Amino acid sequence: MARDKSLSGVAGWLRFLVIIIFISGAFNVLLSIGGLDWKGLEKVNPELLHHAGFQNLQLADRVLGFLSGAILIYAGFLLLKRKVLGTITSVKRIVGVFFPLIVLVRYIVTPYLFMGIPPSEFLGSDPEMLKDIAKTLIWAAIWFSYLHRSNRVKNTYQ
Repeated sequence: MARDKSLSGVAGWLRFLVIIIFISGAFNVLLSIGGLDWKGLEKVNPELLHHAGFQNLQLADRVLGFLSGAILIYAGFLLLKRKVLGTITSVKRIVGVFFPLIVLVRYIVTPYLFMGIPPSEFLGSDPEMLKDIAKTLIWAAIWFSYLHRSNRVKNTYQ
């Protein structure tokens, strides 16, 4: 099947992806800077303020949250500003590899490193984390596939 050459530019699903990337990135950056989840947990359990492992876990989580948001924003800028073939390779790496990897490290590795909580126990106690991980992996698979197969993407980034 021949490609439709009229499909090019940042429009349609590609525009939707760019908007989602910017919103998600900004949301991750703002949440990591504000740390509202952590402040609420500290109010409920004030003894955590003096727990070194918890403080290190909180710092690592906030840094990883900021990093995940920053790379998403970078991917959005790449899609908007760089109309060359290498752009899609970079964005596919960010969306399909780096972002999900940061989320997995954030939810699985850091609690084990800083608090000694095995992943099975930590994830078993909070089903919301499993949902977040699953949503991230599904999101990454869908958009990676779109970037790989879309005619609009192929025509825009040549």
